[in-house]
Amino acid sequence: ITSCTILTAAAEEPMKELHNRQPVILAPDAYEAWLDPATPVQAAKELLKDDLDGKLEFYRVSRAVNATKGAGDRAEMIEPVE
Repeated sequence: ITSCTILTAAAEEPMKELHNRQPVILAPDAYEAWLDPATPVQAAKELLKDDLDGKLEFYRVSRAVNATKGAGDRAEMIEPVE
């Protein structure tokens, strides 16, 4: 079975200016511990407390990204706009 899960947390700066939730992004060196069933629950929770500030880039993109019917599926839709 192929699956995917997106974990979210309460938003912090600078994300909370955009939305009240933010994605939890695991550091690559935390992958193994996160996937290990032997990792204690508290230790796993600590892996989720990574500060996003300075790790994400924010810029305005075309409103076309909101288009239905596949118009927003082109790579140029994520290019910065003035």
